[in-house]
Order: sequence, then C-alpha cells, then structure tokens
Amino acid sequence: MVPILTREFKGGRPVWAYRTRSGLRHVDIMPREYKAMELLHKLGMIVYGKMLAPNHTLLGQFILLSNYTLIKQWENSGFFINLMLFAASGIVLCFWCATLEVSGRFHKSAAKTIQSWKFMKQKSRHDSKLMSKFRKSCRPLAIGFEQIFKIKRLTVLKFIRGVIKGTFRALLLSQRKH
Repeated sequence: MVPILTREFKGGRPVWAYRTRSGLRHVDIMPREYKAMELLHKLGMIVYGKMLAPNHTLLGQFILLSNYTLIKQWENSGFFINLMLFAASGIVLCFWCATLEVSGRFHKSAAKTIQSWKFMKQKSRHDSKLMSKFRKSCRPLAIGFEQIFKIKRLTVLKFIRGVIKGTFRALLLSQRKH
C-alpha cells in the first residue's frame, strides 16, 4: 500500500488528475491510510526534524563566515585559501538550498494532495460529508519540527536573502568599528 501513497505526493499534474488506484480514494480507506502515513512522518520528524534548525543555523553561519573572510581578507590570504573558501561556501550553499527546495516542494505537493480530495467522487452524500470533514482536519505534511522550524517553498529565498544581508551587515559593522 505504501507505493500507492508515495505516488499520491508526486507533483507536476493538475489537481484533478489522480495517479492512484480508485480503491484508495474512498472514505473508508483514505482516512486510515493517510493518518498512518501522517504518523510515520511525524515519528520521522521527531528524530530528523530536531536536527534541521541547528543545521540550518550552522550552515548559514559557515557561509557567512566564509563570505566575510573572503571579502575582508582577499589580499592577505593566498590564492588556494581563497579558492578553498569560495568552493566550500558555494558547495554548502548549493547543498543546503537544494535540500530546502526539495523539502519545500514536498510541502507544496502535500498541500495539493489534500486540496485534490475536494474533487473526489463519493457514492453517497454522507460519504462526501465525511471526506470533506476529514480533508478540512488534515494539515499538509512538512519537513521540519513542529512549531519551531518548518520548511516551505519560500524558505530557500529567505535563506539566500539572509546570507546576502548577513554578509553585508557583517562587513558594514566591521567598517564601523575601524
């Protein structure tokens, strides 16, 4: 049953286009299976979600320090030191931005999936009401830790903006002190 649920979260399709078997998209099966998947996701995020916020901070600070050192000590450092700092900063920035982008797309896809349940055909009016109430009770799955750090689509842009602003603020503060 798990491969069917994982296909449900793949994006790049219209909201009304389903890739799963119609047997799964029924009010008797969907709530139980979705809640089981939600529980597995929550248990995974208890372990991995706690590591995301510190990693986000540490990687951001590493990039800021590398950028600051590159700009401030460009003439005092050797060519290979500058090259290593530039490469390390770029690799970490690309890696973390890719991680944030994939996590943001997962959240967006989960939100689309829940919205797609609005278009499900049910056998009776009672089933439609039950599915509507279930859909409204579900929150989209997100990578992160509850109420502390959730990665959404704009997290990548906020991270890059923070790196750029932080680099220039550090440079301006160092100029002010001299």
